Amino acid sequence: MEQEIAYWKSVTSKYKDYRDPYLRLAVLEYALGNSDAAKQYVQKALEIDPEYENAKIFASQIRS
Repeated sequence: MEQEIAYWKSVTSKYKDYRDPYLRLAVLEYALGNSDAAKQYVQKALEIDPEYENAKIFASQIRS
């Protein structure tokens, strides 16, 4: 899973305004038990696209 996180981080460094890798990172971090990091990544995805439905759903799931 760490390799996958490294991959998605490299994608975000190349494409800073691409919302999808931030959500993917949020899911991976949450799966590892890193809820603070997950919340930061999902928030970044929503900053890029406030109407990103999948990110809104995931954000509501990790806040409850």
